[in-house]
Amino acid sequence: MHIGLKIKELAVRKNLTLADMAKILGKTKQAIYEIVDKEDVNSAILKQLSSYFNIPISYFFGEDQETISIIQEKLARTEQEVLRLKSENESLRAGRTSSTKVLIELDVTPDEFIKMGLHDKIVQVLDKK
Repeated sequence: MHIGLKIKELAVRKNLTLADMAKILGKTKQAIYEIVDKEDVNSAILKQLSSYFNIPISYFFGEDQETISIIQEKLARTEQEVLRLKSENESLRAGRTSSTKVLIELDVTPDEFIKMGLHDKIVQVLDKK
């Protein structure tokens, strides 16, 4: 299928006229007719179309709709995974920098003293004798 036909097919799927396409692309109606009928199209216009229709630019050069759907599904799953990993990364970073404060109340006799091993965060009660 030629590029012009693919552009027409995309417009039909979205219920757009070529005049609507002209407005979307910021072109004149005549320019759009030349793009579609004469296939006088450049990569910047194809990039605009691929962005607007949410399809890869390679669609215009031979990929069928089924392949595009598969690519779009994979892209959506990948984007979701990236967001999940970003969230998990932020949670892990927050966990490393934050600390939990613990208040310990101990009953000790005058013959006992407290040794705090801050390196291991261990509290021991030892007999002075």
